This record gives sequence, C-alpha cells and structure tokens, in this order.
Amino acid sequence: TVPKEIGNVSHLKWLYLHYNRFLGAIPKEIGNLTKLLRLSLQDNKFQGEIPHELGNLAELETLSLQNNSLTGTIPSSIFKLSSLLYLDFSNNNLRGEIPHELGNLAELETLSLQNNFLTGTIPSSIFKLSSLLYLDFSNNNLRGMLPK
Repeated sequence: TVPKEIGNVSHLKWLYLHYNRFLGAIPKEIGNLTKLLRLSLQDNKFQGEIPHELGNLAELETLSLQNNSLTGTIPSSIFKLSSLLYLDFSNNNLRGEIPHELGNLAELETLSLQNNFLTGTIPSSIFKLSSLLYLDFSNNNLRGMLPK
C-alpha cells in the first residue's frame, strides 16, 4: 500500500505512483498534500472509494485514477478543483450518476469516465466546459437524450 505518512510530505508538487501493484484503499491523507499539481495513481490495484479528501487539493491540475478497481460514486468534492485540466477515472467500477457539479471545472480539457457503471443522464452542465477537448463516457449505463 501507499503509507498513510505520504500526507506528511507537504511541499510535494507531483506524485506519480502509476504502473505498480499497490493494493488497498487510496490513503485519504493524500488530501493533505495541498501543493500537489499532479496526482497519478493509475494502473494499480487500488480498491474502495475515491477519498473525498482529494477535494482539498485546490491547486491540482491532473488527476489520473484510471485502471484500478475503485468503487462507489464520484465524490462531489472533486468538482471544487477549479484548476483541474485533466481528469481520468476510466476503467474502474464506479457507480451512480455523473454529478451536476461537473460544470464547475471551467478549465477542464480532458474528461475520461469510460468503462465504469455510471447511470443516469449526462448533466447539461457539461456545456459550461468551454475548454473541453476530449470527452469519453463510453461503456457505462447512461440513458436518455443528450442535453440541450
């Protein structure tokens, strides 16, 4: 696992732990790394829910959690990260609806949520994302009409 003490490295800007075999939950203590710009935990075996404490990372630009075994819903605290440019939660076991607060990520350029178990409709707030260049919601359980 990633030791809980990782949250003590308070001046850390980049944390890349991808392509390993880390197990267990993502430590909520990562939410203490308030100077963090890039967090990549992709391609591991993390399980459990995405910690809502990640919403404390106000300067975060890149959040890569794809290719794990994460469950639960997308925490609404993530949508407070107004500096976020890149968000990838693809290839997990996330459930629930895509939060309407998605529209708060005004700087977002890449959003990948494919290959999960997300339900409901695509929120109309997505049209607030004028910087969006790449969007992938494929292979979920979304329904209804595209928002106007």
